[in-house]
Amino acid sequence: MQQAGPVPLRKQIEMYGLYYRIDSIQGRYQSALRNYALTKMISDSVFNIEKWGQIEELQLKYETARKDRELQQRAHDIAWLTEQGILREALFEQKNSVHGNGKC
Repeated sequence: MQQAGPVPLRKQIEMYGLYYRIDSIQGRYQSALRNYALTKMISDSVFNIEKWGQIEELQLKYETARKDRELQQRAHDIAWLTEQGILREALFEQKNSVHGNGKC
């Protein structure tokens, strides 16, 4: 005989919900209340698990976007500094060539 695995949470919600309805119809209110409580507890757990997953996904997206912006800013800064260095070098060479030509 094959051993059954754990029942998925969504199926448990359905199952306890059906037990709750059956027990209510048959007048077994204590059992119905217990099954309703189980339905609610599992349903809340599933909701919380899903919400935490969504929160983690949003945090990951936020961190990724933040790091992308940082990398873009660094690339911009590097390009600007490189341009400034080239301009300074060109000015330095221009000054040296003007002063150098005058001295020769």
